[in-house]
Amino acid sequence: MQNPRLLSRAAIAAAIAGSLLGAAAASAQQNIAIRSELVASGLVAPVGVYAPPGDTSRIFIVQQSGQIVLFNLTTNTVVGNYLNLGSTGLNLVGTGGLGSERGLLGLAFDPSFASNGFFYVNYTNTGGNTVVRRYTANAPFNSSITANTASGSTLITITQDFSNHNGGSIQFGPDGMLYVFMGDGGDRDDPNNRAQNDTQLLGKILRLDVNDTINGGDGDGSYVPNNNPFRAFGHPRDKVWAKGMRNPWRSTFDRVTGDLWVADVGQDVYEEINVQPAIQLTNPADGNSPILNAAAAGGLNYGWDCREGLQACPTGLGGTGQGCNPNAAGYFNPIIDYSHSFGCSITGGYVYRGSAIPALDGFYFYVDYCTSSTHRILRYDGTNVTFHADIADQLQISNNNLGNITSYGEDGAGEMYMCVAPSNGAPGSVYRIAPFDVPCGCPCVATGAQRAIFSDSFEANLGWSVANSAGLTVGAWVRAQPANALSWQWDPMSDADDTGWCFVTGNGSTNSDIDGGSTTVTSPALDFTQGDISICYSYQFATSGQTANDGLFVEVSSNGAAGPWTLVATHNADLSTRWIPHAISQAALTMAGIANTTDMRVRFRAIDADTNNNVEAALDSFKILTGNVPDCNENGVDDLVDIANGTSLDVNDNQIPDECEAPDCACDWDNSGAIAVPDIFAFLASWFANDPAADFDGQNGVGVPDIFAFLACWFAGCP
Repeated sequence: MQNPRLLSRAAIAAAIAGSLLGAAAASAQQNIAIRSELVASGLVAPVGVYAPPGDTSRIFIVQQSGQIVLFNLTTNTVVGNYLNLGSTGLNLVGTGGLGSERGLLGLAFDPSFASNGFFYVNYTNTGGNTVVRRYTANAPFNSSITANTASGSTLITITQDFSNHNGGSIQFGPDGMLYVFMGDGGDRDDPNNRAQNDTQLLGKILRLDVNDTINGGDGDGSYVPNNNPFRAFGHPRDKVWAKGMRNPWRSTFDRVTGDLWVADVGQDVYEEINVQPAIQLTNPADGNSPILNAAAAGGLNYGWDCREGLQACPTGLGGTGQGCNPNAAGYFNPIIDYSHSFGCSITGGYVYRGSAIPALDGFYFYVDYCTSSTHRILRYDGTNVTFHADIADQLQISNNNLGNITSYGEDGAGEMYMCVAPSNGAPGSVYRIAPFDVPCGCPCVATGAQRAIFSDSFEANLGWSVANSAGLTVGAWVRAQPANALSWQWDPMSDADDTGWCFVTGNGSTNSDIDGGSTTVTSPALDFTQGDISICYSYQFATSGQTANDGLFVEVSSNGAAGPWTLVATHNADLSTRWIPHAISQAALTMAGIANTTDMRVRFRAIDADTNNNVEAALDSFKILTGNVPDCNENGVDDLVDIANGTSLDVNDNQIPDECEAPDCACDWDNSGAIAVPDIFAFLASWFANDPAADFDGQNGVGVPDIFAFLACWFAGCP
């Protein structure tokens, strides 16, 4: 086996890049801190937010009542109606009331909008039928505030059986084709057997070539791509891309991978999320070129109404009339199906690809319209769902979960929006998912340099102890990897510093919050005599129905575990599962009358005085920093550190403070007594956390040169 220390510099660079990417990927699954930010209110019935390709200054809000509202992101103002179809063919059902599933339902901008001004809408006409129609913006296309109402040209009209299950999504795929997502036409049970009937367009995903007209494309004038899976069968099957849909109300493409995410609304028992792999074209620039993965991407059968999610439908549904077998092979399986114990109507979203919240990159959002407590994100690696968490509590407004979310949206930069239907007299509104600005913890509280004299990510127990009050029945502190159970809203999604471990109360898959007393976790002995001290940590504290005595309290003792204990911090509930960094400065300790000794203790007490409310807490990334940093650069001349030999030399007088001496084995970062690959990952974890100790070369703080200095040490080994 090749000695890893003999690798080339190129290999080292590749290893660094891989490590950085790996750490970034791990970080992207952790430390998610977001919030809801109101963008527009006073809306009638918002059901979508869209933007032309590359346009980052505007969004277009689709209202079910027939208006496309233009919103300026630069001035944060509603400009007005870009297009109003309310009086030109929409089925408004009745006098002044909107049909629950009818109206203006979808919008898609042509990939060449900047040059042709084309955009497409999906609506129900006065006969209740689905219409996909093209309109043209007024010039100049990228800045005009209105579209040409008289420019409409119909691509396709599809007769609907009932008033519900109209689908409504239209999306351009990375292949340049327009995908139309059709429901089964209603009512219950697909009574007219549309979804599995190959001669019907209801219950299907359609794929149209909008450039295929009599005067262009292949000349057949029917908008059928050359490579559609059933083109040879003729009308209407030639337009079908996939079948077996019940009501794919909101379906979208991942703008990075090209994967298609289809959220299909269930009936009695299950909701489902499907992911179709991206189309691979022989010529990526030509959407009509042969499809290399045609069997995996096209012609799929999503199962309705033979199946609902992964479950067989009851005997007597429409699918039985089609002679389909729910247990047969050949159905395309969803990546997730969830029961109606969590909701009753899924609203699919987007895979986040914006830049404002890097930790969310690659996460798919979805929500259930029937419940405000089911608002989730998941990560899918192409084979498995690797992360799945509820984030409803992070998107609260005035301590209440957002409900009645009809749709998500995406602007030109990939930032994500939520459409909220009118409710209880309040008008419709649009919110942006924005980063939550967590308070700045260590080292922000300090002036000048700091160094860590104690650091604990809780990967191992470094001497912490847990004690509980006599009345506590459940929910004691435990060092663990968070359970992240969807069935329990208040559990943290993950640890705070990406190591996987933290202290958390309860950590169960069901209601295992603190009940009937207090639980306390106490640090090992700490030395606070090394200059000005900062106590740094990240915490999570969430409650539902908090009483006066409940809380998370931080206390310090100068006399070991014997006390007395002095309160130095009280944390009120953040009402979410996000981690909050916090720091307690030397000034705060002094003000509290605490004397620094060599036998200090810090403890965290989480209290739930009764059993009728929920209290959950978590602790991670605990550090003690000191501002007492030795001068390792006497007379302004850098000291020379011979890391390979574990010695330090001052070029001036050869007298160096002990703290400046290189450790016996500086690159044994995990203190295992040996140089090995885990040391690299341990160092990178410190480096990404901006740990002062990761300033390996002692120059200009923590930066990229420290990685190379550490690797030089690692390859050289230790005596």
